[in-house]
This record gives sequence, C-alpha cells and structure tokens, in this order.
Amino acid sequence: MFVNGTCPQNGTQLKITGFPAGTHPAWPSGVSSAAEQAAAYFAALKLVASIDDGLARGNHLYRDKTTSQPLTTLDEVVRAILADSLVMTESLCQDCLRPNPAHADNKGQCVECGGETCSCLACLDTLARLRAGEKDKARLGLRVNLAGWSEETGAVIPAEEV
Repeated sequence: MFVNGTCPQNGTQLKITGFPAGTHPAWPSGVSSAAEQAAAYFAALKLVASIDDGLARGNHLYRDKTTSQPLTTLDEVVRAILADSLVMTESLCQDCLRPNPAHADNKGQCVECGGETCSCLACLDTLARLRAGEKDKARLGLRVNLAGWSEETGAVIPAEEV
C-alpha cells in the first residue's frame, strides 16, 4: 500500500515512515567511533527534548509499570527509562497513522485497519507531532507527504504519493 520500512525500535513493518531499521536518529546502534558516539549523544539529547516538548504540550503518554502511575515530568520519564519501568499508554499504527491503545487486548494490531502498531519513543514522537499539526514529511520522518491527518481518519495521502 505505502512505502515499506522497519521500525528501528521493535522491527514492525512501517508503511509510511522513512527510517530504515537501525537508522532512526533516536535509536543508534553499533556505536563505536568518536563520530558515532557524538551522533548517539546528540540523538539522545534530541529524544529527551522531544519527550520534554510532548510533556509540556500535555501529552501524558508514559506510565511507570511498577506503580501504574502516569509520568508527568521529564525527570520521572528519565528515571523510568533508566529503571526499565517505562510503559507507553498509546501506540501508532504503522499503516494508517491512527493512535491506538497500547495494551495486550489488541495484540499490537490497529483496531481500525489491522496494521501493526508501535509504541517506541520515535513513533510516539511522530504521533505527538501529528497532533500538533505537523505535516512536513521530513520533520515527521515519513517518505510521503500528507494531505491531512486526524485521530479518527489517520493519514490522508495525496493521490500522486500513492
């Protein structure tokens, strides 16, 4: 249907996103040289800034799996990441870009179109940007332009992009 790729966090097939496996700037792998270490550091800074920006906009997508409490500050989210207790409350469909609940009931499938969902930080950052009205494919990490997007309909792809 759309251009295929792979989510860098969990390997789910992406239909619209533009980062091949292991190349999303938020998830560097195989870091060894000084240049790669610097790139990984700046990618981590970008990720933290993205989390902080989402929290400031009121996106409370994070919970602590040990307490089930929502995490509302950057410090709480970072502590949960370091303790490996971060749980996402939403996921993003890799086919239609609709938000979905992140729980076992839907078995990682979109409740609307059946596509695979992902709740990695990179995908949730894309969801937060979509909610903020972003449509630029480069800023969203997409391979195709969007004519529109809503939580109810998902991505609207222009005919020339299909």
